[in-house]
This record gives sequence, structure tokens and C-alpha cells, in this order.
Amino acid sequence: MRAKQLPVESPACHTRILALIPDADLNEARFAQCVGNLSAQHLAPVLLLTVVPHYAHEANARLRLALLAALLYEAGRAVEMEIVVAVDWLSVVGQYQREGDLILCHAEQGDVEPIQKLLQKAGLRVQEVRGYVTLQAAPSLLEKLLSWFVPLAIIFVVFGVQALVLRWASAWPQPAQHALLIFTLVAEVAAVMFFFNRE
Repeated sequence: MRAKQLPVESPACHTRILALIPDADLNEARFAQCVGNLSAQHLAPVLLLTVVPHYAHEANARLRLALLAALLYEAGRAVEMEIVVAVDWLSVVGQYQREGDLILCHAEQGDVEPIQKLLQKAGLRVQEVRGYVTLQAAPSLLEKLLSWFVPLAIIFVVFGVQALVLRWASAWPQPAQHALLIFTLVAEVAAVMFFFNRE
């Protein structure tokens, strides 16, 4: 997917800003200003490149890139954008990088080793920025277990309460018992939904 391209400001320019956009929360306005300033400094067009692990992530990535491209376009920058479904940033950058490119990456990128070091080892020109990306920390094993234990505990507790209440209300008319059962079921669903939607 490519955005409308503006004329490159200097015919003698051989540098392009290759901005790597991680699949994470990004301060688009601040980062667009950073990329725009770098583009103006080098008189260079911009390629926004993002890698997503699955096609299900593509829609959010497309919106993120479209917003960045619009902000850069408004500032008079020449901008293109690409979305690639892959897991290896290094191989993707190798496909899109060309001689003279300045690669802009984030300090927060990289699981085992920062992506900046990997790119520099490959002999590429890299500039690292920090503070524009918010990565979600992976949940611990305890948090994963709790995320399932609490809802299951709610279900079992409500089930026990239902059994006791229905036994207590066994002399009630049938419609009243049904209404009481529906009420406890609604309370159970509400409790589980509250747990999953809590801040």
C-alpha cells in the first residue's frame, strides 16, 4: 500500500529515511514530528515500514501508518508506506533497504537484542529514538493462571449459590423459581464480564 508521493525536494539527494514502525502503541504526532525533522535535515523522502505477525493485526497497523503518513504529507514530506506480515524484522528491512538509506528504529524494539545492534551488525546506517512507543509487557504465568482461575471460581460459587437458593425456594411457584434462576445467571455473567473488563 502506497500513499500519494510528493516530489523529492532535492534531485541530488540519495538518502531516504526508512522509519521502522513496531506493532505497538505509538505517539503518532510526536513521532511524525521527529521523522519530519529528520527528513527535512537530510532533504530525504520517507518510507514507513511496519511488520505484523499476523493478518489480524493488519487493520490497526494500516490505521497507524495512514495517520503518520497524513501528518508527514501535511508537513510537506514525501512519504510512502509498507505493511509486511512476518516475524523477522531483519529480513524485511533487508528487502526494503537500499544504498544510502538511514534507518530509524526504536530503542524499545527487539526481544533478545535491540534491533539497532542487529541492523548495525548488518552494516546498515541506523539512528535510534526512544520514548515514542509503549510496549505491553507479556503477562506472567501467575497472571495467566489468575485470569482463568477467578472466572472459574465465580462460576462455581454462583452455581453453588444457585443450588442452595433453588432448594430454599423449592416451595415457590414454578415461574418464581425460573425468575430467581435467571437473576442468578445474570449476576454470574455480570461478575465474569466485570472481571475481564476491569482496568
